[in-house]
Amino acid sequence: MPKIYRLAVGLFFSEYLQRNIFHASGADLPIGEPEKILNDYVCRDQYFTGATVKASVEHACKFMHTTKRDVIFPALLEEYTALGRDSGTLLTWPLTYENRVYKYGTKGKIRAIFNIECELVGVIIRHESHVQACFELSHDENDQIDEETSLVSQKYVGYKCPLAAFSLSYVRDSFHKALLPSVSYFPKPYLTGTFSRLGDDEPLVWPLFSDHILSPNGRNADINQRYFVVFSRKEGILKIIQIHMGVEQKCEYIRKTIVPFISRLNDPESPQSIEELNDSGRDCSGQIFTGRFIEMNRKKAMIAIADKIRGNNAITISRARRGKGVQFRSWIWPIRGWETYRKGPTSNMSYALIFGPKLQFLDVYVLRKSGFTKCNKINDSKRAVNEIQDTGIDLNVPAFCDGYDGFERDC
Repeated sequence: MPKIYRLAVGLFFSEYLQRNIFHASGADLPIGEPEKILNDYVCRDQYFTGATVKASVEHACKFMHTTKRDVIFPALLEEYTALGRDSGTLLTWPLTYENRVYKYGTKGKIRAIFNIECELVGVIIRHESHVQACFELSHDENDQIDEETSLVSQKYVGYKCPLAAFSLSYVRDSFHKALLPSVSYFPKPYLTGTFSRLGDDEPLVWPLFSDHILSPNGRNADINQRYFVVFSRKEGILKIIQIHMGVEQKCEYIRKTIVPFISRLNDPESPQSIEELNDSGRDCSGQIFTGRFIEMNRKKAMIAIADKIRGNNAITISRARRGKGVQFRSWIWPIRGWETYRKGPTSNMSYALIFGPKLQFLDVYVLRKSGFTKCNKINDSKRAVNEIQDTGIDLNVPAFCDGYDGFERDC
């Protein structure tokens, strides 16, 4: 093995050992320590368990650095602060429910947010003009909020149904609506369940929405699924029920602590280092990548390639062929998947970090069928930030899809 190649491999393994021994991820639990129970999330009227969110992130991470052209690549968020802090480089993936993309029920797209190490950061609803952070609910009622954050512990109180969730205030709004005189719609007698009292205080049932909408999902709703508040005029709210395919289920009353967004610790990084990384951003045919995102991917790629050399094939890493614009057998580390034109069925381009055959980092390149094209450096950090703001929060949208808020793979 040539001396320079041994030196390069040594540098790779040095960074690999430093990263895995001295900066181990919290995801690797010590032997004998039980796995931490995951927190659940409430996104307006939708309830997602921690297991559902985790499964969505794990599914997305399978495609984070793939070179396959027939898969969706996780969308990229840069310097995202809607979770209450400078979260650095983040990616986003549509939240799934029972192996289906969950895009109905709440206006906007519900997405899991995670970093390039596949660590969950939060869940959001992405609307056309803004994003809305979902509530993270602590699984441990004995959790104590860090006093240094100076935040008062807040509670989420409401009802958890099998396929939805409703805050107590929302339930009360529906209940108060039911008590108002109406000429078109009246509460109906509650004829099912365990209640048997009749007379002046017989149980009544009312749709669980203050605007009288029978389903939270509107035109996309399952017409066989309904939510109701059961009450009596003397005792008030008795219970919340879901009726699906004629079968009644009682919704669970919940009272959980809301985890403050700011309680998640930031990565220790000085303003000077952030500015220096932004200075090393790249403009790839209109697709902007900040130096911070590039550097985080470079470190991750070095560890993955070191694993590959040692025979650990956890992540497939492609090598460049001849006549493609870079050295033969250079290492290819994708940082954004293949784009397609809106009306074209053929994949057009992707973006990747390229490492030379001797493991030296070359640059960021645009990958096309014809070969590799080196991206242009952005030496002005202000320009990089402005470019990001111009493209919106989701930098995974190709330049030719500007203004198009589609959900499909091409835009």
